[in-house]
Amino acid sequence: MLIPDSHHELLNGAHTATVSAITPKGQIQTTAIWFLFDAASGTIQFSTTDTRKKFRNLSERADATFFLLDPSNQWSYIEVRGTVTVAPDPERVTMLAVGAKHHEDISRFDPPGTNRFTFTLTPTTVNAR
Repeated sequence: MLIPDSHHELLNGAHTATVSAITPKGQIQTTAIWFLFDAASGTIQFSTTDTRKKFRNLSERADATFFLLDPSNQWSYIEVRGTVTVAPDPERVTMLAVGAKHHEDISRFDPPGTNRFTFTLTPTTVNAR
């Protein structure tokens, strides 16, 4: 597993991270996200809808970078580079789990008919301090 044990606690906390994708024009597009960390597989998951730019960008090019700065220590961070896979989440399992991690009902942000998807980032490179 590429994710160091020293950063599991940070990744399991209710923090906001960023995920960056590459646009069709080759520019970087960065979005703040809430996420889940699966220590068993070493992957990071987040939920999004098919109306978001990150959905379109990551669906077209699966390369992504996840970055989380430790809010209690500005010198501690984790950067995870890797590839994402996308899966439909009609039951909103990932979205509800992310909301529960943050003690927030985020389902209220989805208008009727919203299509939810789970993106899973599998690390290829990890930089952590």
